[in-house]
Amino acid sequence: MNPKVSVIVPAYRTEPFIEECIESILSQTYDNLEAVIVYERDDSFMVDLLAKMEDPRIVHVKQEKNVGLSNARNMGIAASSGELIALCDGDDLFYPEKLERQVETICSGYDLTYTDVDLIDDEGNIIGTSTTPEWDLKLWLRRTYITASSIIFRKDLISRIGVFDEGLHANEDLDFIIRASGVAKIKRTPGVLTARRIHSSNMSRKIFKNVGTRFSVYRRHGYTGLAFYAALKNILVTPLLLWIMNRPSVYRKLKGLRH
Repeated sequence: MNPKVSVIVPAYRTEPFIEECIESILSQTYDNLEAVIVYERDDSFMVDLLAKMEDPRIVHVKQEKNVGLSNARNMGIAASSGELIALCDGDDLFYPEKLERQVETICSGYDLTYTDVDLIDDEGNIIGTSTTPEWDLKLWLRRTYITASSIIFRKDLISRIGVFDEGLHANEDLDFIIRASGVAKIKRTPGVLTARRIHSSNMSRKIFKNVGTRFSVYRRHGYTGLAFYAALKNILVTPLLLWIMNRPSVYRKLKGLRH
């Protein structure tokens, strides 16, 4: 089987990283793909960049105005032609065999799959690795160990659970996976196949926004106890990560401890 994969890439405020992101998608060992780039119509940077790249596998989806990640993903999915949907935030990266390996997992009888993830800084240096366990709903609800950019799912899953909730401005993937868990067969694809970029600009904006939305998502789905746990964890852990990110010497020491 050789299903087409549509990679949905919201490109908003990702100028330093978006070209590398798109190149990592177009350089996959799996070639039956399209990169669906969602960007604002008047974004001259993206217009010029995509004109320079000139790849027929790039699909342009132009927004009048950015109104959030969920809307961008939904617009990208609506414009896609693939049987499978992959997500990739505009500052993250795919390693070369990511799609090939995950398509194998999907074709073995699953609806959604995820991978282990390297954590990288602004320059692409690896500062950590998130090794994910096999799928377990109870464990995942506590640890939320799936990174959105590592996900591939069958497009027809949308018809069963609906699109990304555009009323949420954070934790859209949390809500989506909770809904998917009720109907989908979910499987981990082994190996570090995705890189998630951690930098101060994408973390500081999320600290307090994450607390409220994560709390509401858990409560919406009936996990009230976990709502309080997740809120406390987010308040304590995220500022610590941000503090470390702003101190390169601490980075280097922590990286040294890994070896």
